[in-house]
Amino acid sequence: MELTERKRQILKVVVEDYIRSAEPVGSKTIAGRMAGKVSSATIRNELADLVVQTPENFFSGSSSKVR
Repeated sequence: MELTERKRQILKVVVEDYIRSAEPVGSKTIAGRMAGKVSSATIRNELADLVVQTPENFFSGSSSKVR
């Protein structure tokens, strides 16, 4: 499965914030940094799709935060 532009943008925000803070990045934080209106629920759904495409343990289960 190829990454959509929205998934790319979400992943970019997650990685940048995690590198900057070394803290988990929540869906509300991601939504606030996204261009355009994207709900935190949409972010969580997109993160759930990304989990399938990423190495195990990159995302922390149901909280959809990066470890």
